Amino acid sequence: MSRINDRLSPLGIQTAKMMIPGNQVDKKKWAAIACDQYSSEPEYWEEVKNFVSDAPSTLNLIFPECYLDKGNDEAIIRSINSSMEGIIDSGLLEETEECFILIKRVLRSGAERWGLMAVVDLEDYDFNKGSTSLIRATEGTIIDRIPPRLKIRKDAALELPHIMVLVDDAKAPLITPLKEALNSETPLYSTDLMMDSGSLTGWKVSDEKLLENFAASLEKIADPEAFRTEKGSDHPLLFAIGDGNHSLATAKTQWEEIKKSCCPCKLEDHPARFALIELNSIYDAGIEFEPIHRVLFHADGNQFIKDFSSAFDVKISDATEADLAPLAESIPQKQEFILIMDSGMKRIEILNPDSNLTVGSFQNFTDKWLADNSDCEIDYIHGVESTVKLGSAKGNFGIIVPNIDKAAFFDTVINDGSFPRKTFSMGEAHEKRFYYEARKIK
Repeated sequence: MSRINDRLSPLGIQTAKMMIPGNQVDKKKWAAIACDQYSSEPEYWEEVKNFVSDAPSTLNLIFPECYLDKGNDEAIIRSINSSMEGIIDSGLLEETEECFILIKRVLRSGAERWGLMAVVDLEDYDFNKGSTSLIRATEGTIIDRIPPRLKIRKDAALELPHIMVLVDDAKAPLITPLKEALNSETPLYSTDLMMDSGSLTGWKVSDEKLLENFAASLEKIADPEAFRTEKGSDHPLLFAIGDGNHSLATAKTQWEEIKKSCCPCKLEDHPARFALIELNSIYDAGIEFEPIHRVLFHADGNQFIKDFSSAFDVKISDATEADLAPLAESIPQKQEFILIMDSGMKRIEILNPDSNLTVGSFQNFTDKWLADNSDCEIDYIHGVESTVKLGSAKGNFGIIVPNIDKAAFFDTVINDGSFPRKTFSMGEAHEKRFYYEARKIK
């Protein structure tokens, strides 16, 4: 496998040894959803705890953000680190040979999403604005969100990723040939997922011919001359982060710290130099962009409208619940959002925006507004239903924002640097990545 990794190395991606649960583990209880989901709905996580009970589970190896900053962070992190050491020592996890893992996620709707488990080289990734690296962030990184994640990762024996990385492989498909070759083969694992979230199946990819063809396709996508001709840029963008921007930024930050004290002779293949990810074709039928909505807590929606109207020229009209889904699913020709309060809903059209996207204009203003209203808090919500539930509670208000154009995704990152933070999500909360595979990072 070293030969194929030598070929893949300039492309920022490698095969890896991965840890997966053995036959004695209940796979449905093992796999838990990404830690940044249902962050304002503790009842979801309590239901997961009750379902898992005392069974081996990735739930015990992650820090659901629902519980972050509640005064018990240090104890939870110590418990996570101890659980990681315990699960490794228990022998319940089996380590694969160096490989990729092709995965098929069947969603609640029956739709399929295909991906490839691999590691990316953090030397080829830069999350800073204006980056021209091979691997780039797709949203503005909130630096304040890195330290708590760094505390979790710095002493962790394992990494469990919810990072999903997109590739524009229109001219050289990467995942489809693997799917066609392996779909009828015996899988490495297969399980239903908890909370009516579909299923997950994985196949080991170690065949030399398949890997060589994968490398050849990736080389074609990353060819600098072809990229310059097609995109007008001297800096190829090979991989764009779809989900987990801050998780990958945390891994990068830790790696930069390790480099300061690590012997140079160990840097080349240090496990922390790499991060486990799921690679997805942006053209996969199961990749659907969903807007990320907002809920502001302890906040006056009418005052917000008044202040927003002072900052922008706006057109305000009444809205109903029937207007919410069409807006959230649309690629609008104008900038507008719907504000939800306990007293009703208002559609707000921005006539003089200061950003190319509705979320950009809204977020620039909201950041300043929150600074002036320090008692208020904001959360970023996946799904219209949850936003309505939380936003219509007395003392809160919610914001429903429109979707983005999937076809223009890579061009936007290349030309604009990144999207405003928390602009989009790939699917609704229950469609997010579930933790299953792990990798040793110590």
